Amino acid sequence: MTPTGTHSLLLCIGSNTNASDNISRAETCLHALLGHSIRFSPVLQTPPIGIDGPCFLNQMAEASCSLPYPVLNDELKKMERLCGNSSQKRKQGIVELDIDILWYDGKRYHEKDWNRPYVKTLLELLDSVSRGER
Repeated sequence: MTPTGTHSLLLCIGSNTNASDNISRAETCLHALLGHSIRFSPVLQTPPIGIDGPCFLNQMAEASCSLPYPVLNDELKKMERLCGNSSQKRKQGIVELDIDILWYDGKRYHEKDWNRPYVKTLLELLDSVSRGER
């Protein structure tokens, strides 16, 4: 936990159905949940990994919050469901919205994702946003 009593976190956001709308909706919901200090990477189009379906739009977000990990994770899953995400659709290769916590207070989650090329690229893009580059 940071000295101010907030938790630092890194999120990975993805969608392969109505992707532009769902990524935009996720940004709006995340601003409402986490405040306006959240920073987003540019959006990156990527091929699907491990499922048959259309290409994804992916984005990385960096933020801080006072929510404990389980509460934050529950709120993110609610956002996914609000966008129409369901396990039945995922079985068909339809991902309306996926928001994963990759990092929370120094602990890494979704270990296999960290080695994926698009995650590495999004981290670089987020870092360039942090430095004010475009």
